[in-house]
Amino acid sequence: MRFTDHWRGARGFSLLEVLVAFSILAIALGVLLQIFATALRSSKLGAEYTEAVLWAESLLAGADLETAPPGEETGDIAGRYQWTRHVQPYIPAHLDPAKLPLDAYRVTVSVLWQEAAKRRAVTLTSLRLRPRLRR
Repeated sequence: MRFTDHWRGARGFSLLEVLVAFSILAIALGVLLQIFATALRSSKLGAEYTEAVLWAESLLAGADLETAPPGEETGDIAGRYQWTRHVQPYIPAHLDPAKLPLDAYRVTVSVLWQEAAKRRAVTLTSLRLRPRLRR
């Protein structure tokens, strides 16, 4: 029996096959880690947007036209979000406002925050009606 006959019957992987398999595995793991990191960032950003929308809805609902005159208010929420609320008279173009029994106001709330190097914002707008004050 020759030495080469002994290796013919041996089964297994060559060194080159093992290196190729490890290279493919390393590339696949790198891609998977990138996908998971992107998904995690997207999830965090979605949660921040959801929280900002909830704050904006709360500020929009809290706009009291009886006590707050038209104008602008600003504030800070938990040191993370900044908000601005604009209240301005709304006059429809096709209607005579003197004939209407109500005063209309456009209320716009913007909630801003810093995420990494980007400035993010959510803006909600609503139309509010108030009985006309008798003069």
